[in-house]
Amino acid sequence: MQLEEEVDAYLGEWLKGIAPADASKDWYLDLLKGDHVSLGIDEPNNWVSTKGNSHLRAATRLLLDRAKEQRRVTTDTARRCLIEAHFAHLPKAMRTRKLSERAVIAGATDRLTKARRSNGTYVIPVCFAPSATKTSFRIGPAVIFARAVFEERYRGAIQARADDDDAFTKKAIKQWAEYSERYDHFIVVRVDGHESEMAWKAARDVAEYVLNLVRLKFGYHHMDDVRIGNGFIWETSQVKVFFSEEGAPGFTLSSGPWASHLDDSWGDHFEDDFGPDAPLLASLAMWMVSGDDPSSPVLERLRYANTLIAEAFSEPHDRIRLVRLVAALEALAVLHREDKSEGLAWRCAFAGGWTDCGRAVQIVEDVLYAYSVRNAVVHGDGPNEGDAISAFYRLERNLVPIYLGFLRLHARTQACYRPTHIRHIRQAFDRHIESFF
Repeated sequence: MQLEEEVDAYLGEWLKGIAPADASKDWYLDLLKGDHVSLGIDEPNNWVSTKGNSHLRAATRLLLDRAKEQRRVTTDTARRCLIEAHFAHLPKAMRTRKLSERAVIAGATDRLTKARRSNGTYVIPVCFAPSATKTSFRIGPAVIFARAVFEERYRGAIQARADDDDAFTKKAIKQWAEYSERYDHFIVVRVDGHESEMAWKAARDVAEYVLNLVRLKFGYHHMDDVRIGNGFIWETSQVKVFFSEEGAPGFTLSSGPWASHLDDSWGDHFEDDFGPDAPLLASLAMWMVSGDDPSSPVLERLRYANTLIAEAFSEPHDRIRLVRLVAALEALAVLHREDKSEGLAWRCAFAGGWTDCGRAVQIVEDVLYAYSVRNAVVHGDGPNEGDAISAFYRLERNLVPIYLGFLRLHARTQACYRPTHIRHIRQAFDRHIESFF
């Protein structure tokens, strides 16, 4: 009932701001000088106190939660739906002398279901592997295309719009041609049921997830320069200047291309490690892009860990790269608050050991070492940069089995328990992780 309470509180604050029948000019001046904000709708009494606006903001989030649309619809749209439903209800409220929060919520919910969705295929350009020219590799709703393959498939559709008389379209096509030249691959992601802004977020999440799988397979040494468009892109040309003690300038020039050195055989190598888990990997991508189960703690954990891995492989600073990667493992391991390095080490060993005691012992040693260096970083003790690099690579050599192991554990937890809170995942891991090994 929290949604009803927030809407009722918002309506109460709105009622307080309605001008009385004999309102003077000074009344309106006082209103403008006070703590009121506009509701952004072309109607009389189009304002509410900042307190009422806070209740409206809370109601907006709760409305999305109840409709399970928080991954598909923006808060701006949900807010507009509530305000429009509020003012649409006013004629009936005038007749019945009752301003009903339930009627406003019902109207907003109906508007929310009718909000315009932008179904389609979203293109994420990638600096990936210039030597790979034939890539066409699918993981769930996402396909990685080499430039030539992408252009063969989509050039006709783009050129068909070039004949439009619309000046903006012509300009956009010209700029796309120039912009896309710097990328050698494109990840296209099919997204349905989302507003445009949220669809782009979902497509980017899935694109990073797909790249993370490739990063895990080939390692940071090969993948450190791989970037998606609008992300952390290395400059393809660079000029550096320094001044000597005498004040004379010196210059350094460098140029790209920046990406990996993978060739067209990369897909075959990828299949060696990830092929047996292809259905599981594809199902996670489909789940991420669907917008379903937006409050699932399992999905939220996997999203967060995926983001941290992407940031780690895009991070230019060695120490912070290690911190991000350890944080990703902590997210996947779903540790108790009191668990520190040993708890993380043993959970990673159970997830990634896969009955191999030798590898499990190595994982424990590598995670403990990485955690000690990570602690030195976050507590300001300034570890040697070489130690941070070494700790990162020791973690990386175990990443594929650890990641896949945790992914299977999360999938099993979701299938068996349908957890609604993070503590439910912890309880499931506590119960099953040792037997999983």
